Amino acid sequence: KNALNALPVGMTPLSQFSSGILALQHHSKFAAAYAAGKANKHNYWELALDDSLDCIARSPVVAAMIYRRITTSNNTTNPASELDHNLDLTANFSRQMGFADPEFWDMMRLYLSIHADHEGGNVSAHTTTLVGSTLADPYLSFSAGLNGLAGPLHGDVNQEVIGFDFEMRRKCLEAGVDTKALDRLSWEGGAIPDVDYHAGEILLKHYGMKEKAFYPVLIGLGRQLGVLSGLVWDRVQGRPIERPKSTTSEALFKKFNIQ
Repeated sequence: KNALNALPVGMTPLSQFSSGILALQHHSKFAAAYAAGKANKHNYWELALDDSLDCIARSPVVAAMIYRRITTSNNTTNPASELDHNLDLTANFSRQMGFADPEFWDMMRLYLSIHADHEGGNVSAHTTTLVGSTLADPYLSFSAGLNGLAGPLHGDVNQEVIGFDFEMRRKCLEAGVDTKALDRLSWEGGAIPDVDYHAGEILLKHYGMKEKAFYPVLIGLGRQLGVLSGLVWDRVQGRPIERPKSTTSEALFKKFNIQ
């Protein structure tokens, strides 16, 4: 909480989330064991699992604090409610943001699920794997992945899609065009909206969450379910550090018959 309050209020929510995850890193059991000489190839995975579960449990509270910080008049990081141990992670996260409708909780469960790891093929997933290959603990690795998610060609594309849609609809209304025709045109014309459109425009907006700058935080919150699971498997399998392969200009010229 103190770490978040020390950040500029105008900092992007995803940057705040990445910083919040870094602030949690002092809880890392992997880092503590490694520093004490108690970590080895046989227990790396157990330590990574403990850290991953702890990160997944702690991070929704951080995300809820950030949401409250950007939506309340006094920029408070105090959650809207206390944790209820009779509820699951998503219900508590939703309540701490201030959403008490159980239907919203179900929607958020779906949202977090569809934004879990895309099998390691995207920037944030691979960045987490790459940094983790150095034996960086899950907190450090996931924070790095969030920084990759912040790029406008990755996680930020979500809010750009929503921003484009809002602007298009505004111009249509000014021109006297029925915006419902846009929805019919999309489906009947075969231009089916992708997951970013569905997740933001349809799901979140419908339930009253209109702070599109916060959407990438939700993507990151869901993404950790996959990338941290993968990180544990990397330690189970004893995968080595990733290093980019390099080559010489001469070798490339020879390979492609360039004179």
